[in-house]
Amino acid sequence: SYGARIDYPNDKWAWSLEFREIGENFRPALGFVNRANSKTYETAWHRRFRQSSGPLRWWQIGTDHQRVTNLDGDLETSEDALKFTFETADTDMIEASVFAVEERITAPFTLPGSLVIPAGNYDNDGVALMIETARTRPYGLQLNIESKQFFGGDSDAIEIEALMRPNPYVDLRLGYEREDISVPAGDVSVQIGSVDAVLNISPDLSISTQTQYDNLSESLSFFGRMRWEVRPQTELFFSLAHGALIEDSDFGRNFRSIQSRSIIRLGNTFRF
Repeated sequence: SYGARIDYPNDKWAWSLEFREIGENFRPALGFVNRANSKTYETAWHRRFRQSSGPLRWWQIGTDHQRVTNLDGDLETSEDALKFTFETADTDMIEASVFAVEERITAPFTLPGSLVIPAGNYDNDGVALMIETARTRPYGLQLNIESKQFFGGDSDAIEIEALMRPNPYVDLRLGYEREDISVPAGDVSVQIGSVDAVLNISPDLSISTQTQYDNLSESLSFFGRMRWEVRPQTELFFSLAHGALIEDSDFGRNFRSIQSRSIIRLGNTFRF
């Protein structure tokens, strides 16, 4: 596996070029690769226009392009996107994009809900909108909406994340994702809800939790961690994880625990 990238990361004009190749038998010792036996070509650019007055700080236009082939050069994926991005004087951000995607599928695969997508060529074109409020406020919102053609059918997706930081001690994130897929093999709706919370009791002691539920596996997972810096370079960690199945809408009757685990870890740095 090898590759190279060139960046020109400037304010008014910016562009990048990238190439990477992953061999058919490449197996990383750590981690994973999404697509072996491939060559990927990527390029992107934008032109930014800064405003001296008015509600906008700047706006920009740009395009992204990607081509993925196998090692013999046969096209597998082609993506082209046109993006318009706006940042307000308060650092709120809006991005609208239109994209054209071509997928050449050589072997059938299965979507969630056991929907089989047969081999063939597909045009997955669509539009997307992203809205992100400024991080300087105690309350914020991130919204992503996407509608596109999807392997012979359609897909409509929405992702919402509410951010709440009412004081220096509490950081709360409420997230909801939903994608409604309709293809010739059938329909499926994928939904994920999550709650992330951080409680900063003091500069030396914090508690973070993450809770997530998805409708396909009907599983609820919880993970909590306490971090206490006993003294500089000495930390105590305590974590608790729990998993459960909720197989119907009646939460109390159909809540079934499947796994619980707790870990205590002490870390210390020795210097000589």
